[in-house]
Amino acid sequence: MAKFERKSKIHSKIAEDHIRELFIEAGKVCGSDKNKANRYVELALKTSMKNKVPIPTEFKRKYCKKCHVYLGSENLRVRTNDGKIVYFCKDCKSHMRIPIKN
Repeated sequence: MAKFERKSKIHSKIAEDHIRELFIEAGKVCGSDKNKANRYVELALKTSMKNKVPIPTEFKRKYCKKCHVYLGSENLRVRTNDGKIVYFCKDCKSHMRIPIKN
């Protein structure tokens, strides 16, 4: 059975830059066109999976892990609870809990 191989470092760097650009564009258009922002997130996730490149850490909290929607100001609720930050997606009613570091 053949092992899965990573793409070359050049491909990984190009894919990571593409993912960054897609998330930046999603942030720019999220106020005016939600469908376009969500499409950018889907493309970034597909690029990440295809090239086996992780999503950069600064963009991991900008989309819902369940419904893959860009989390802007209209569809996101942020609260703190028991030493955790809770992100609540208003589209699919799911939540993400992130511990607060002391």
